[in-house]
Amino acid sequence: MKTLLELTYTNNYTRLVKYACSYVGNEVEAEDIVQDTFMHIWSKLSADRLEEVEVENIRYVTVVLKNKCIDFLRLKKRTGNVYYSGSDELDLLYDKRIHEDTVSKDIDLERLIHQAINNLPPKCRQIFIEKKLNGEKQKNIALKYNISIKTIEKQMNIAYKKLRNELNCYL
Repeated sequence: MKTLLELTYTNNYTRLVKYACSYVGNEVEAEDIVQDTFMHIWSKLSADRLEEVEVENIRYVTVVLKNKCIDFLRLKKRTGNVYYSGSDELDLLYDKRIHEDTVSKDIDLERLIHQAINNLPPKCRQIFIEKKLNGEKQKNIALKYNISIKTIEKQMNIAYKKLRNELNCYL
């Protein structure tokens, strides 16, 4: 006799793989994630509790699956490990173009940030650069420019406000 978990697995496997594939974009990885999801559910619930929990309620399984997909994508992004089959050369080319576009956008954003910093009032810009770009402590900046820490805090607030307003549409 099959448990509810086994029945849910066999009855919904294909649909769950398609759902996972919509997140991760690779059917092999999606299949692995679906299997990991059911193993996770099985390991978290004791044998007697498997019958209590309505595992047949596909929403529960889908939420766990979605979270597993998100975890997978975070790990993939952090480690840079990407699976490609031999037939994915076009995808590789597409990913390369996306990467180049991303690098180009990052460079543009960096240029916009530097431009926004340069647009700050001179005293505010000077304090912001010392604190954020050079990593100086407020106490050292206060001693260097013979100003109070409150002045530094106020100038930093002004800088953040102006930068936020200027860069709001880009971030």
